[in-house]
Amino acid sequence: MLLDLRLCGLEGLRGLRLTFPETTFVILSDVDDRASILACLEAGAQGYVLKSTHPDQFVRALETILTGGLYAPASLSLAPIHPPVPLYLAEPVRSPVLTHLTDRQRAVFALLAEGCATKTIARRLDLAVGTVKVHLAAIYRTLGASGRLEALAKAHRALAA
Repeated sequence: MLLDLRLCGLEGLRGLRLTFPETTFVILSDVDDRASILACLEAGAQGYVLKSTHPDQFVRALETILTGGLYAPASLSLAPIHPPVPLYLAEPVRSPVLTHLTDRQRAVFALLAEGCATKTIARRLDLAVGTVKVHLAAIYRTLGASGRLEALAKAHRALAA
């Protein structure tokens, strides 16, 4: 189901998600801010596509979503959230999904949740970029995610449960 964020809103998405749990929901919006995108993914959308998306990319986005993946604009991984989304691991992790991560993986994941790029994570944790990539791959594997976006969405859903 393709939904316009300004027409249905987050509460509309949540209500539809409860009513039609087997339906795939994709948000179509002109709102390109990280907090809105994450809020929609947390509310159960499998994708968030900007109205300005080129038609070819729009088709690829829908193909990704309909084959079980998640899709969001590139801006999701670029800008940090202010204030940060409460996904951080400053306190002990209570989610069974995240408890399977090592301490170092949780530190990498916390920076990932802040929107940090791989090089930034490496610099802040005093690690080699290759080491961060290894940790990211292990995090994705542990969470059953194919990349950053899906890992963040799964962790959000696990913490909300």
